[in-house]
Amino acid sequence: MRIELIRHVGLYSPTVRPGRRSVAHLCMSSSVDSSVLDNALGEIILNRPQALNAADSSMTQHVSSVLRQWREDSLVKACVLRSSSDRAFCSGGDVKAIALSLQENRESSLPSEALGNEYKLIVELSNMNFPTIAIMNGVTMGFGIGLGCSCRYRVVTEKTVMAMPENGRGGGEERRGLAALTGARYRALP
Repeated sequence: MRIELIRHVGLYSPTVRPGRRSVAHLCMSSSVDSSVLDNALGEIILNRPQALNAADSSMTQHVSSVLRQWREDSLVKACVLRSSSDRAFCSGGDVKAIALSLQENRESSLPSEALGNEYKLIVELSNMNFPTIAIMNGVTMGFGIGLGCSCRYRVVTEKTVMAMPENGRGGGEERRGLAALTGARYRALP
């Protein structure tokens, strides 16, 4: 599947094996790994499997930083966004961290910062100057749907489970974006 995606965006070369890492760029944080492969394919791997890749502020900031660097770097011709785990692509924002922050301080700025970072990343990803591909394998919820659907190409598998739990509590602005990006129609249920 990966070779076919790379062929589709014009980066496949029989002399370059997909998966070989270039030493030119390899960046790792505790929850995000990023690298540029020999064929100019940038790869961002969400690597927080114990939390089903729930996106915390450091994770969204790191992905944004990598994308900004690649936007300016002419060596990257396309980007794949995927998970290190088959269990989840991204289960949404890190609601647990936000709840703990609010328990400690009712005036915490973390909720607005986290939501702001998430939406900035979605906008940044949807405006990249090269093709972006999301492999949305496993649990994909809330912000994970927004993140994946902001990519130009979206791949779901037989293991993909999608949900928008924020719709039940009045949130979920991503559903409008999902409909706009995919052409899907949605209907609010009572």
